Amino acid sequence: MGVSHVSESAALLKERRDSCSDFFIRGILMGFREWFDKVSISNKELYYKLIIVFGLFFIVPVTGLVYFAFKYNVVEDSYFAPFMLIFLVFCLIGFRLLRRLFDSIRSISTTFVKTAQEASQSNLTAVADELGSIVQSFRAMEQELKSKVEHLEKKTTEIETLKEMSDLSYMTFNADYLLFIALERSLRLVNADIGSVMILTRPHQDAFVIKASIGLSDHGRKGTLTPFEDSIAKHTVINKTPLLVEDIETDTRFGRPSRGRYSTKSFICMPLKTNNEVIGVVTISRKRSDIIFTKADVDTLTPLLSSAAYIFDNINLFQDVKALSRSLSSLRIVSKAVNSSLQGQEMIQVIFEQMRKNIPFDTIALMTILAGTPSRLAIVDFRSYISTNLSRGRTLTYEGTVLEKAIKEQRNLFIPDITQLSSYIDNKLFAQPGIKTGLVIPLTVVGRITSLLLLFNILEEDWARLSEIIDVMGDHLSLAIEKERMIDALTKRDSVFDSLNLMCSALTLSAFDIQTTLAHAVEMIRTSIQADAGYILLVENEELTFAAAFSLDMEKLRSIRIKKGVGIAGFVRDRGTPVIVHDAAEHPNFSPFLDKETGFVTKSILSVPMISQGRITGVMEVLNKTHGSFDESDEKMLQSIATAVSVAMENAQLYQNALQTTRKVQPA
Repeated sequence: MGVSHVSESAALLKERRDSCSDFFIRGILMGFREWFDKVSISNKELYYKLIIVFGLFFIVPVTGLVYFAFKYNVVEDSYFAPFMLIFLVFCLIGFRLLRRLFDSIRSISTTFVKTAQEASQSNLTAVADELGSIVQSFRAMEQELKSKVEHLEKKTTEIETLKEMSDLSYMTFNADYLLFIALERSLRLVNADIGSVMILTRPHQDAFVIKASIGLSDHGRKGTLTPFEDSIAKHTVINKTPLLVEDIETDTRFGRPSRGRYSTKSFICMPLKTNNEVIGVVTISRKRSDIIFTKADVDTLTPLLSSAAYIFDNINLFQDVKALSRSLSSLRIVSKAVNSSLQGQEMIQVIFEQMRKNIPFDTIALMTILAGTPSRLAIVDFRSYISTNLSRGRTLTYEGTVLEKAIKEQRNLFIPDITQLSSYIDNKLFAQPGIKTGLVIPLTVVGRITSLLLLFNILEEDWARLSEIIDVMGDHLSLAIEKERMIDALTKRDSVFDSLNLMCSALTLSAFDIQTTLAHAVEMIRTSIQADAGYILLVENEELTFAAAFSLDMEKLRSIRIKKGVGIAGFVRDRGTPVIVHDAAEHPNFSPFLDKETGFVTKSILSVPMISQGRITGVMEVLNKTHGSFDESDEKMLQSIATAVSVAMENAQLYQNALQTTRKVQPA
């Protein structure tokens, strides 16, 4: 145990001795290194280097020269002293020259450092070596120059983009294409790859509509609507300034998760502004989430998007001027059509065509309020550019419908969503394949609503924008309808007078023969009233029997008797007043027995009583108006014929009675 303990102590002592030796050696090396750094010329000023150089090139050689001169008695030479004097003078001159050169280098270094600091707008690291400062300054200026070159290249790109946008404004009048190009160039300028252009809807500005998009999926398709209140872009519109968000999740203004379709949490929302009015916004983001947008990106986009906004606004103004010019041209054509010899559907179709040139819609229909029939409308004419189930002459009731609301409120009524309509008639009229929206326009004449104009698939923004031209076109259509009605009334009045004169002449020539009178009466009805069929019913034993008819089989009709109160004829006989039925199938008093017997399909009916000396002697009926619907003028015409025929039949009956009496009185 003792020997082992002694060995361990010796080993420990040796280890400590080696450690002390290593520490001593390291201390000597560190001291030598510090001394060498002090005497080294690296990182030293020029004056220090100048002294070292002077010492190496002057003091040492002179000292050696003097030493050898004394050793070999050269100093005793008479030329040695002048030589040394001249040598020292030249050395002094050389030293002064070197000093001036080094002063110039030092001044240049100071100037370069100051210039580099001003150019780079940053403090350079202090360097004791003037040449190092010059090198550092050159490097700083090189970096600044590169930065300036990059900045100039970027500005050049911006200017070229602005010039391209300016040139594009002369090449296209497609506003949506312009916005797409502006968006594509904006993404390129800020190294982004996701963006969209959203324009505020007119006139309410309650939503954004996407006009162009890049990098977005289905939710960013052109035409997609975003409510104003649900969009972050509203902050840009309200403040009229760019919105720069570095991280939406930490931004105190929003503090909500980033939506996956935008990839990055950082984005820019730029206003499209003209004359202090924001017409829309441009939203830009990146797929790479580690790169954030900066104020420099905003500054880069501002001139481009300002130019795009003004060009977009100018294009819209140009389109508005073109639309106004087109509207004036259409109004001139419509005015000429209203004042021309065009009538009926031909004139209405001309107006429809001009309305289509100015107003985007898929279907237009004109409906007139039927006189003498409460709450009923008839389709006068229509024009459709898609499939439709509308038919001319079709009638329907408007009670409890949006049509009634438009009539009562006497204003245009827009239907933004057809599927929201609840009444059966509304769905029957509007709920057609491909129809999404509708517009009901009441047409007035002298303050009285006479017709309705329906436009299908017209956008609300188009209705608001074109409301004035729609109203003007509607007024012209009202004038056209009123003109047509007045001309038709005058024509029918003249026809009534001519028919009555002709009928009176015919009845006078009938020699008081009842059958001849009825035959003439039927012919007058057929030529005076444009209908598919008609007949005369006479009262016989409290029943109505067929006395004459046209376009129907009289042999079948002779065997048919209509009991009191049955059918429209029985209803007219009981009431003693005329009746116009626009839709026979829906009238509560219509009886289809005649259609079953004859095979005729009755759609509309005009029925008037035949009255003689306060007593109803029969009924005249005409079926299915050939063009349009039966109206008041048709009723007056048929009533006049019925009255004349009643008088003629009464005279014929009196004549027959008088003739029989005379035959009885004469002797055999």
